[in-house]
Amino acid sequence: ELISEAIIQNPLKEIEGAKNFLSALTHNSEFDIVFATGSLFNPAKLKLEQVGISIPDTLLISANQIFSRDELVLKAIATAKVFYSNNAYEQIISFGDGLWDYETSKNINIDFIGINNEKLQEYNVPSFYLNYRDNELSKRLNIKKATHVDPDFIVKAMGKISEAFLKNGILTFRQATKFIQNLPYGRNSNKNDLASLFTDNCGTCSTKHAILKQLADENNFTD
Repeated sequence: ELISEAIIQNPLKEIEGAKNFLSALTHNSEFDIVFATGSLFNPAKLKLEQVGISIPDTLLISANQIFSRDELVLKAIATAKVFYSNNAYEQIISFGDGLWDYETSKNINIDFIGINNEKLQEYNVPSFYLNYRDNELSKRLNIKKATHVDPDFIVKAMGKISEAFLKNGILTFRQATKFIQNLPYGRNSNKNDLASLFTDNCGTCSTKHAILKQLADENNFTD
C-alpha cells in the first residue's frame, strides 16, 4: 500500500529503452524472457505495469516463497523451460543492476549483463551498458530493428476464449501468439471446443489459428 501511494506521487520510469528492448527480443530474436526479482510479487507487478510492461504472472518469479537468490534465478529458468516448451537453452543471460545479480550469475554459471548501475564496473563486471538503448548491446545479441510490428491489444474478459487466456496469465494478443506458437503439435480431444488447447497442452495448425482468430473476434479486433 505504501508503494502504491508513493508511486502515485512520484511515478516510476523505466531504465531507458527497456520496454522497446523487451519488445525487440520477443519479436526479432530467438529469445525467451522470464523475470526473477528479489521483490515481493505485488510490488514487482505494480512497478512493471506502471512503466507499461505486461507479462504473464507465471513468468514473474518473486521472493514471496523463495529466500535464496540462486534459487530465485534457477526457478525462473525452470519456469521458462515449461512455459515456452524449451527443454534446453544454448545460452542463458541474466540482466541486472545489482551486485547480487552478478554474484548469482557466477554461482549458477550463466552469463551476465550489467545495466544502469555504474558501480557494477567497480566489481569488474565484464559486460556493462548504461541503458538498453546502447547500440553495442543490440549488436551483441544480434537484434535488428523490426521491419514488421505484430498486431497487439490488451485481452479483456469478453468471452470464453479470452477468459481462458487471462486465467493462464496471458494479458495481450502478442503474448497469446507466443504462447500458441510454443504449444507442441498434437490433435485436440475436442476440436469444437477451442479451450481444449489449454487442457490438452497442444494444438494443430487449424486449432491454433482458430483460437487466435476467436480471441481477436471476442475483443473486436479486426487488424
